[in-house]
Amino acid sequence: MLPFTGLPVALYFRRGARRVQPRRHVPTRGGFALVGLVSLAAGRLVLADFWRCRHAHCLITGIGGLARSGFAFLEAVVGRSVIGGDEQLVFLGVLAAGVVFEAAWRLLRGTNAITR
Repeated sequence: MLPFTGLPVALYFRRGARRVQPRRHVPTRGGFALVGLVSLAAGRLVLADFWRCRHAHCLITGIGGLARSGFAFLEAVVGRSVIGGDEQLVFLGVLAAGVVFEAAWRLLRGTNAITR
């Protein structure tokens, strides 16, 4: 069961991010690879959802998820964090950027959907 809005959604995704993130003090290639796979799947799912519903946040969070997966796969190859161990902050930053973008889009256009 997924929560729908507000703080429960943020806490749900924060808990999920904590479970798949490699620990800052014990980074492993397998942990980075797992984060890459999860981010790739999430990014693709969100972009597919954007195709269906056209919500503005889906564009930002989908592309951000795919970019995050690229970083994670790079980290798995080199065996260490290339962004200073801030993988969880990047995850939360992508979510925040999506919310801010959708709020700005809605303020400017009067809708949260990106249409032609």
